[in-house]
Amino acid sequence: MNKCVVELAVLGNPGKGSGMKKLAKGFMMLLMNQRFFTKIFVSILIVSFAGVFSLVLIYQNYFQKIFMENEMDRVQKSINQAALNLDNQLNRTVQNLYFFYYLNNGEQFIEEEETVNIKQSLEAFRTQYSGEIESAFFILRDNVTGEETLIYDNNLEKVAYINYSNHEWYKHFRNQSTELWTKPTKDHLFYQDRSFKTEYLTLGKYGINNRDGMLVLRLNEKLFNDAFRLLAGKDLRIELRDSSGQVVYSSFTSGVNANRDTYVKMVSKLNYSGFEVQAYINKQSIIHKVQGILGIQPLVIVVILLVTLLISLVLSFTLVRPIKKLLKLMKKVEIGDLNVRFSSKYTDEIGILGSVKKFV
Repeated sequence: MNKCVVELAVLGNPGKGSGMKKLAKGFMMLLMNQRFFTKIFVSILIVSFAGVFSLVLIYQNYFQKIFMENEMDRVQKSINQAALNLDNQLNRTVQNLYFFYYLNNGEQFIEEEETVNIKQSLEAFRTQYSGEIESAFFILRDNVTGEETLIYDNNLEKVAYINYSNHEWYKHFRNQSTELWTKPTKDHLFYQDRSFKTEYLTLGKYGINNRDGMLVLRLNEKLFNDAFRLLAGKDLRIELRDSSGQVVYSSFTSGVNANRDTYVKMVSKLNYSGFEVQAYINKQSIIHKVQGILGIQPLVIVVILLVTLLISLVLSFTLVRPIKKLLKLMKKVEIGDLNVRFSSKYTDEIGILGSVKKFV
C-alpha cells in the first residue's frame, strides 16, 4: 500500500530535475529562433555574467575567511604580548619580595624584639614599589603565650572594625603553610587598600625560637587593569584567571557576561605565574569590519558588469559583421551578380567561406 502511494506521488509530481530540463530546453528554443547577433550577444553575456558572479562569490567567501583569520591572529598576538608583559611584571614583583625578605632575613623579623626596625623596612619597601603594592605587613605569633602582633608602618591606617581571622592569608599562617599566591579576594585591612579585588603574596617562616612569622603583600589591582586597559573594550572582553581557575580580573559586565556565546574565545598562558588570559572577541564586530571593507564591492560589481556588457557588445558586433557582409554578397549572387568579392583580413572559417573561389 505504501509503495503504491509513493509511486503515485512520484508520477504525479515530476522531480525538479525534469522541470529544469524543460525550462532550459524552452530557453534554448527561444534563443535559437532569435537573430544571430542576439544569440551571440546573449551567449557571451550569460557566460561572462556567470563567470563574474562566481568569481565575486568565491572572492567574498575567501576574503571574509582570510580577514577573520588575520583579525583573530592579530588579537591573539596582542593578547600574548600583554600577557608576557604582565608575567614579567609579576615576576619582578615576586623577585623584589624575595629579595626584600631574604635580604633582611625573615628569621630576623621573627627574632626582632623591637618592631621599629621592621616598620621602617616595610615602609621603605612599600614606598619603593607603591605602583604594584598597596599594603605590606608582618604578622608575628608567640607559640608559648599565643600572643599575635600585626606589624605595619605608620603611614598605613588600619580599619578598626575588620577582623582578619577569616582572611585566607591568615588561615595559611595559622596552618603554618606557605602559599605564595592566595586566591583572588576582596579582603582588605587598611584604608590605603584601594583595590576592590586583588591577590595577596605571602612568605612565612615557622618554629623559629617558638615563633611564627609571615610577610604579606597586597597587590594593587591596577597592576592587572593596566596590562589590558588598551585592549579590553566592548568588542574584546578579557579575563585573567589564576592557576586554580579563579578570576583575578575581568572586563565583562554583568549583562555581557551572560551572553558569551556571541564571542570567540582565545587563551594565552603566563609561564611564570601560571595565570591564564582568556580573551573573548565579538564575532559580530569582525563581520561588521568585513562588511565595511566589502561595502565598495557592489560598485566594483557594477563596473565589472558594465565592462562585461561593453565587451560582449564589441565581440558580438565583431563576429556578426562579416557574416552580415557575406549574407549581402550571397543575395547579390542569387540575382546573378557573380563578380562580387568578399575581402577579409582574417583566415578563420568565415574568411575561408567568403574567399573568391567560393563565388566563382
